[in-house]
Amino acid sequence: MCVIAEGRVLYSGPREEARPYFESMGFIHMHGANTADYLTAVTALNERQVAPGFEGKVPNTAAEFAAAYRRSEIAARMRAEVDAALADCAAREEETRIAQETMTAEKARFAIKALPQRRSFRAQIGAMVIKDLQQRWGDQWSFWARQITTFITAWITGSVYYNIPKTTTGLVSEQGGLADDSTFVLVPCL
Repeated sequence: MCVIAEGRVLYSGPREEARPYFESMGFIHMHGANTADYLTAVTALNERQVAPGFEGKVPNTAAEFAAAYRRSEIAARMRAEVDAALADCAAREEETRIAQETMTAEKARFAIKALPQRRSFRAQIGAMVIKDLQQRWGDQWSFWARQITTFITAWITGSVYYNIPKTTTGLVSEQGGLADDSTFVLVPCL
């Protein structure tokens, strides 16, 4: 867990040690408040409550909180953990190499080795189609409403052109052009 104010780290360590750390500095945990509210209130001068005997001894600015944290035992322990993890670079590089080899070995036969995907393009498309069908079938109402709407739209559109003359007169009258039986002369474009 990390508590930050004004860009400075006021606490970075185990979550269960955050509340006791600030209580040891002299801040009272308000009855009924959760830990997150308590940690937020500690940095606000108008919200926090200071224990009797700690008045004037508690930090007031983000810089004072950060300095107090840097001097704390928790900060030293966290720095030691980070240093130990960074010092063991050879082991981390070996773990990374083994993980990369394992990922490459687990790839499908036709998967592109340079890409992170473990399945071939065809297998990915197949999985997406199956997932889409499962989602569509899972929402039965939308699935059947779409089918019925498509059928009704096709039926109405088809009925507009049912039994019309196969000449240009039929085409023009359906398009809203001429209402009478005027003749058209089609001129070919060269």
